Amino acid sequence: MTQEENLIINLENASLEAIQATNPDVVNSVFNQYGATGICDLSPIYYEEVFYTLEQIANDN
Repeated sequence: MTQEENLIINLENASLEAIQATNPDVVNSVFNQYGATGICDLSPIYYEEVFYTLEQIANDN
């Protein structure tokens, strides 16, 4: 598995955790800040940054 594939899996998991901790609108707003509607159209240069943001949201709630 490549690093990019691992990051996508981590993003998927972090997204689900953040949704469970808050609601889908919060997760959507994170992606919107990076010009994306979700993981599939998020630029790979933002994968790690969005992952950490989602993790923080999930852990803070």
